[in-house]
Amino acid sequence: MMFVSKPHPDRRQQFRAVAVPTREIREPRSSVSSICNNCNKVAGEGAELRTCSGCKSVSYCNRGCQRAHWAKHKLHCGQAAAEGPGIKKLVANFKANRMLSHFLQVCLALEFDLHTSPSPDTPFFVNIDVGIEPCKITDFMNLFTHGAKFDKAIMEGMLQLDHLASERSGMPSRPLTATQRTVWEFAREESRKAGSGENAVVVVQFLNNCSQAITCTFVVTDEALEEAREAEPFVVGSALTGAKTTQPLNINTCLEFINTHIRSDVRNQLLLRADMRDSDKQLIRDAGRDKNAHAPQALLLKMKRESVYVSHPIVVNV
Repeated sequence: MMFVSKPHPDRRQQFRAVAVPTREIREPRSSVSSICNNCNKVAGEGAELRTCSGCKSVSYCNRGCQRAHWAKHKLHCGQAAAEGPGIKKLVANFKANRMLSHFLQVCLALEFDLHTSPSPDTPFFVNIDVGIEPCKITDFMNLFTHGAKFDKAIMEGMLQLDHLASERSGMPSRPLTATQRTVWEFAREESRKAGSGENAVVVVQFLNNCSQAITCTFVVTDEALEEAREAEPFVVGSALTGAKTTQPLNINTCLEFINTHIRSDVRNQLLLRADMRDSDKQLIRDAGRDKNAHAPQALLLKMKRESVYVSHPIVVNV
């Protein structure tokens, strides 16, 4: 048996009403900081970073740093090259999207109580498990349910945020790494220069299946702090009945809003779609078998909280 489904009839209209135009996403993508993987020099500090020609996933400020780091990097370069660029460009496009970035900042404000205590000089850190899921919920359900019995040669995927965690929500306590500290200090100084010295800077690590981690920073703006204070609830419409309900504004509902908005982008206006890799498909299959590993369990947490997985109009074909 295979799954088929029908989307909400107003999905495209609702998406167009609030989506950020593609041209606005492309313009600020360079603001996502890169850092030399050997000496921790940040792009913009007099360094022009270049990516590894083999895997395109790490950067260096000169050949000397690349040679010095090769002993460590060669253990992963081949595998990273085989897997492709992964989530790096998707994360850059996500951060450049002012609406998605805003709602992630709301999540960060709620996670660290920044809307009540800004704490601008504290180096906050949060981990966000992300995945590339099929754009079609039916493909997701078939991978989840049927495992290796279901596959497609080409399957379009989209970025999705599975789980957010910090020391405050159960993540083991540990200090920032040297790289993370450098990135935070650079972003903190840049925010001061921009007149946002009273706003907290959060180091965010986007972790994809425990195999690729992209680190960047978010300055939690006054607008995000105000939205967290007001806590205006989300209005949710049912694709089955058309009935509307409200959900309180919290981290989980903000993540669901972000994921739903990305899912509604059928024309890739947000530049957050990519072909799925075998590892992306396997993560979903592992979750379907309740594999006791970090990434599948993070995906299962997402499935338990988001309505698309529990109330999507699915018809079973036998």
